[in-house]
Amino acid sequence: MTGRRNAHQRAAQLLARRMYTRKELEEKLCQDGYSKADIHTALEDFHRDGYLNDEEYIRRFVEDRRTFRPRGYYGLQAELAQRGIPSRILDTLREYYSTTDERSDALRLLESWAQGEEKPDRNRFVRRLFSRGFTDSAIENAWREMLEKRYNLRS
Repeated sequence: MTGRRNAHQRAAQLLARRMYTRKELEEKLCQDGYSKADIHTALEDFHRDGYLNDEEYIRRFVEDRRTFRPRGYYGLQAELAQRGIPSRILDTLREYYSTTDERSDALRLLESWAQGEEKPDRNRFVRRLFSRGFTDSAIENAWREMLEKRYNLRS
């Protein structure tokens, strides 16, 4: 399967199912046997027309993760890098995932995990959040907020 039109058609089929990063789509088309020139043309055309946009991919990816499988800043950064988002674009991640969002996600997880526990094990919960890529400050702030809510404390 070669040819500019076929590469375009295949890219359109793939993008109709889900969003791809530029790198993911390039790898998929390469695996399907299209020439580098046809792949490049297809990627440029879809990018120009707004169907292939790594910044929009980040925005939607963060939104999805926050809803279904929360990750911290470092976790999101690692997952996006693995999907081929270039580092210059990864540097904009905080525009889509603020420190407030991260603390809020960490707090939501902590409250869920600590539900029904009389005295939550701080070390265990901190390790769990750390393994999901949360920053130290998000973890500490969420832990403090959870305790303040739980025991009606004021700082």
